Amino acid sequence: MKNILLFSISLLCGFVFNLNAQKFMRLEIPFYSETLQENRMVDIYLPSIYYVDAAQEYATIYYLHEEDEDQTDGLFPAQKYYNYRMDTLEYPPAIFVVPDGSCSQFLGSCFMNSELYGSYEDYFIQDVISFVESNFRAKSDKRFRLITGESTGGFAAAYFATKYPEKFRACFPNFAFLAWSDSVLNAWKDLCYNENNSYELNYNAGKYTKTFFTFCGAFSPNLNNGTNQIDIPFDNNGDWVNGTLDKWHEFDVSRRVKDMVNHGPFDWYLACGTTDPYPTYTSYETFMDSLDQYINDNIKYTTNFNPGGHSTNTLAWINGMHWMDSIINHSFETIGIPTIFEPTFGITIFPNPASDQVNLNYSLTLAGRIGISLYDNIGQKLATLQVEKQPPGEHSFRFMLSEYPAGVYFVRLQVCDEFVTKKIIKVAGQ
Repeated sequence: MKNILLFSISLLCGFVFNLNAQKFMRLEIPFYSETLQENRMVDIYLPSIYYVDAAQEYATIYYLHEEDEDQTDGLFPAQKYYNYRMDTLEYPPAIFVVPDGSCSQFLGSCFMNSELYGSYEDYFIQDVISFVESNFRAKSDKRFRLITGESTGGFAAAYFATKYPEKFRACFPNFAFLAWSDSVLNAWKDLCYNENNSYELNYNAGKYTKTFFTFCGAFSPNLNNGTNQIDIPFDNNGDWVNGTLDKWHEFDVSRRVKDMVNHGPFDWYLACGTTDPYPTYTSYETFMDSLDQYINDNIKYTTNFNPGGHSTNTLAWINGMHWMDSIINHSFETIGIPTIFEPTFGITIFPNPASDQVNLNYSLTLAGRIGISLYDNIGQKLATLQVEKQPPGEHSFRFMLSEYPAGVYFVRLQVCDEFVTKKIIKVAGQ
């Protein structure tokens, strides 16, 4: 009753419209979080047609904001979603939801459960989703829940996607932190050292140290440890502290991919800048290595890497939103069809690594138009290798890498509106 009362007040007194060419309405709503035991804000963007058909239900895109921001950070992403949406889609746009994950300590909660910040994971998973689906015509079905976010919010989106695969259909983490491998952690240690000229860190030394402290508050809080009340995973000599490091590894999204394989199909859209001074791109490489191990178990991904830094690439964001809409459209089209969770093709590549010639084997359970394309490691298409319609059955395709320098490449096989992306390592010839 408390939620309903507060929601009614917000409709009468705090209902803010941003018509923006009549493509969406923005609602700034306070609601009571049972988990946090306080009022929190959530911005909810409704398609302009929301009040036209009272029977229409909608998919929901949850956007988790980055560090040092709050729910108002979602305005630009929401505008780009609605304003650049493809007009050819048959089904309505999604409801776009941006909860407030800010807190008074450091740069924000990272939407994690922490004794320092509070139970922000439970707040989002239990309170926010329940509030949205109880008060709006949002489908309470994982096929119609998608999650995205940027920077620390992108990390949280990926973390929730891997921890709660029964709740979400797809995830788009944008310039996020997807792994805490040795190479990623060493890069963070170097960033902090360069800002502080020491391994003894001062929170106010700079943006890298502030972000690192924010992760410490989420992953390794310690209310008995001095003023900052956190444990840093390396000591004042730069040596790793194993007990603290173990806590960080529990939040390594790349280690959680294996837990997703029994929950139906899941799609990833991975975007970040390859020159990001934060070690995001390195974390994406580690994450893709994990995804590659389970790519035939209903887990698929596509990439959009650009030569940018730690900020939104507008084109990558718009493409990611188009990708999300394609999944929403497919979910509407396949409601009630039991085969929705069955993949229509599988793929293997050999040899890999390769020096010149690569063989691609795939099987189709249904006839379809196929396309095979080759991309470099920042997502730029190098070649369209084959496009044709093929019948069901086993197929093979051979192509040459000899004209390309040694490095990492991606081959993408698309069948109708489904696709699989596989990484290929080109090594120098003997």
